Order: sequence, then structure tokens, then C-alpha cells
Amino acid sequence: MKYKLILMLLVLFIAVPAGTAFALPEEEVIDREISTGYYDIWKHSDGTWQVTGRPGGWHNVVAEAAFRADKLRELGGDWTITRVEATGEFGRDEYEYAGGWWGDDWERYNLLYYRYRPKTQFTTPKLVEDFIESQVVEANGKTAEAPMDDELRQSILTYFEGETIPVWIIELWNQFEMQEGYGGIDLTNPAKRQQYGLPPKTFSDDVEGWRIFLPALITWYGVPKEEINLVASSLDPGITGDEAEPGERYTATIKLKCFGVGSAENVPIGGFNGQYRATLKKNGQSVTNDNLTSGDIKTYTFDWTAPESGETVLKGVIDTPPLENKYSETTENDNIIEETVFVRQPPAPPSTGNLSFQATSQGGKDIYGEYISPTNRPANTAKWEDMVTATLKPPAPNPPRGTLKSWSITSASITIPVQHPQWSFNTPYAPVSKKTLNMTASGHTATAQFKEDWAIDGFNSGSGAPGVYSHIEERIMADKPQPYTITATYAIKYTYEYKVRRCSGSGENRRCRTVTRTGSGTDSGTASANLLINGAGKVPY
Repeated sequence: MKYKLILMLLVLFIAVPAGTAFALPEEEVIDREISTGYYDIWKHSDGTWQVTGRPGGWHNVVAEAAFRADKLRELGGDWTITRVEATGEFGRDEYEYAGGWWGDDWERYNLLYYRYRPKTQFTTPKLVEDFIESQVVEANGKTAEAPMDDELRQSILTYFEGETIPVWIIELWNQFEMQEGYGGIDLTNPAKRQQYGLPPKTFSDDVEGWRIFLPALITWYGVPKEEINLVASSLDPGITGDEAEPGERYTATIKLKCFGVGSAENVPIGGFNGQYRATLKKNGQSVTNDNLTSGDIKTYTFDWTAPESGETVLKGVIDTPPLENKYSETTENDNIIEETVFVRQPPAPPSTGNLSFQATSQGGKDIYGEYISPTNRPANTAKWEDMVTATLKPPAPNPPRGTLKSWSITSASITIPVQHPQWSFNTPYAPVSKKTLNMTASGHTATAQFKEDWAIDGFNSGSGAPGVYSHIEERIMADKPQPYTITATYAIKYTYEYKVRRCSGSGENRRCRTVTRTGSGTDSGTASANLLINGAGKVPY
């Protein structure tokens, strides 16, 4: 199989004069980052190992990939970089201080990656002065081919418009010990492949494959440049959990920095909630400008109110639009820091569904022997002996958060009147009980069919006054149309999507990302409607 090496350890940055940078007393740590690469080794079924390595021996690995090219400009704009260090041994404190890796906390990172590291040695990073011309690098007295292929080399040169680029090479010597749970993960183990998102495959019993992770802590050292740079460095929205409560008031905290040499007076500063400029405060006092000196890290707060739904974008701004741009800086790509805050969606008030009826006469021969076809009655009306179709259409459910993706009815029933036990056509007593029928559910609709056999209200024989005369009750009965309330109940299931923030680290090392999650739920409800009975579709004589 093809040899892989995906290791983010090659560091690009501006060169400094040899023999001077390392002795500067004001040198300090300016950044730390976690890098996690990997490579795979394989043994064929014939017992031979690929040239990429075998267990038990020390292997010379030169990093193939590079940090993002904008890392150079991010640090180089404010600092003269003096040195870079790399180590494969670090713990929770160093991991969290560096901001973690892709949002994973230390427990997850250690479980999935760090414990699968080999014994690794990092050489002292070596500076290659002329990246364009250099084709080889040397470390530990050995020579290796330049670690970048032509495509990657060209993409970096294009980014820097062809200028000469010094390179730090970090070479690793590592020894992979074949101990499951320590040295590497077994690439032939189906459970491991699923855990790491690898496609399922089958392997011969004689085949071995191992993935070795190469975690590294990269530390950058430097001294401030003699140009000023004003930075919006961190923003904490002040909420608890992943979401803000609708309409609630919160206090956000921002930190603003001044790099370089010198000072800046009356620097424009501000905090924003969407398009609204909030009142920025320092030590409880409102401020719109402040004085900053090189090395200052100042903390400010502003109150903001969450919208009733959706999301809002909070911003901390220093010396750049929409404020006045007062000072010329080494870069203004870091003068705004922003964070999207999602608002919890409150449960919507319950709503009723729609229940409707369509009655159809049974049809048949009339007193003259002529066939009469079935006919539809006006909506929500019926006559005795009609067949009635009830149609239920519940409203779409309201998920507890996010956006509804799909829903369907899982069950439904309808409750209708039952004919009075002493009912007759000549003495049509009103119903005194009810019965429940199951409905047939399909997607967003449920239906049921029943016969209207419990009332002839509004009957008119055409031979006189409406209704029928009951000799038992000695009165006219069923002489007026009568509405009957019918109720359906339903249960539904649904799925929805919502977004949450996932953050790691704190202060200036706080990193947040937006993650889309999927949820599911159930809901239930009722719907009622009147069915108007206005006569008889048949007569028993």
C-alpha cells in the first residue's frame, strides 16, 4: 500500500541573523500549538515489510507537510522569531495551554492519539536559508531529500510571490514497538477502523498494518518588533453552556493587546452585538478610547441582550472600521475578534391539528326502482347511513432547538358517538356513549372511515313538519340539524438539526468551532371538529 506521512511539523518563518537571536534577554514564548500527524506501515502476506518501516527499529522520518503559510505572517507581523522547539512529550497542562487539537479535550486526545505514539526523538530544528535553491537537508549528520514535493513547494512559493523563504526542518527519529494500546493502532482490526472512520476491509491473517501517530508540541520564541500592532485577542460571551437564553442579558469580556515598541494614545475601542454598538466598560467606567503601551493586555466588558431566537454575532474591535482607523500598524488582520452565539429556542405553545369530514351517500334504488349513484355531501355534514371519511392533519412539531428536518404520524385514533341502545327510527334517542377507532397514518395525514348510524337530526319526510313523532315519547324528535363534536388524538416522531459551539482552552488560547448536531423527539396532540347531522340518507320503509 502507498506510504503515507501526514505530519504538521515543518515550520516556515522569516530568518534572523545567526548568533544573535538566541541571546536576546527579552526573548519570550509567543505561541504554542499542537500538531498530530501519522504514518502507516504494512507487512505483506508473504511476510515482507514495506520500505516505509518495520516494528522494533529506529526510523528516520522528515516531516512532509507544513504549517499554514499564514502562520508565518501571523507571528512575523508582530515578532522577530528567534527559535522554534518541538517535543513529543507533553501532558494535560501543556496540551490545554496550547489550545488543544480540533476541539478535543485531553481525555479524548490521549485515548485516540497520544497513547499511540512511538518512542520519538526530535532533532534541534535546523534553518535552511534558501528554500528555493535547497534540495536537501541535513540532520544528525545524515542527508535526506527535501521534505516537500514539487506541488506543495510551488503552492508556498506562489503564496509568498516567489521571495526567498527560510525553512525550519524538524526531523524525527522514532521507534515503533508492536504493542497494541501503546505503539500504534492495528489497521486490520475492524473495530479500530470504524473508530477512526476508516472504510471497512478484510485482510489475510498474514497481513499486518499499523498506524503510528506523531503528536508534537510546537513552541515559538521571539522578541517584539519595533512596530506597533493593536490586537483584539480574546472574547468570552459570558454565557453558561452552549446557548444563550432568549431575551436574557449577559456580560461579555474582551481582551485587547498592544505589541511592538512604543505606545498609542486614545485608541478607538468598542464591543458590538450584531450591528448594535454596546457600551464598553473598564473597571466599571464607560470608555470609547484608551491608551495602550507595548506589552499591555487590557480587559473590558460590555453588556448585551440575546435575541428571542436564532443567533447573534459578538465582536471586540480596536482601531479599525466600523471604528476610526487611527493608527498605522504592521497588520490589521487581528483588530477584530468575533464569536457567533446561538440562542436556545423555547418550546412553542401547543397547537391543534386540522380534522375534517367528507360524507358520501350509499346510493341504491329509489322507490321507483331507479338506481341513485353515491354522492358527496357538503364538507363536514352527513346524513344517517352515510359513509364518512375523517381526515386528520396535525401541525408540524416544534423541535426544542434548531430546525425541523422531518416528521411523521406514528399513531392516531378517532372517537365517535355510538347509537343509543333504545334508538329506533320512530324514536331516535340521542347517543349517550362513544367508541374509539384506529386511524390509518401515512406521513403527515391520518384517515378513518365510519358509518353515521347514531342520529337523524334534521329529518324531513317531505310530507309535513320536520322530524318524526314518537308515540313512546309523545313528542316530535330529531326535527333540527344537530352538530356532534368528534375528537382525534395523534402521536408523531420527528428529527431536527441544531448548531452548538465547542470551545477548548481559555483566555487568548480559547478556540471555538461550530458543530451541527442531529436530534429526535416525539409529540402528541388532539384535534376536534363538528360533524353536522342534517337528515337521513335512507329511510327504513
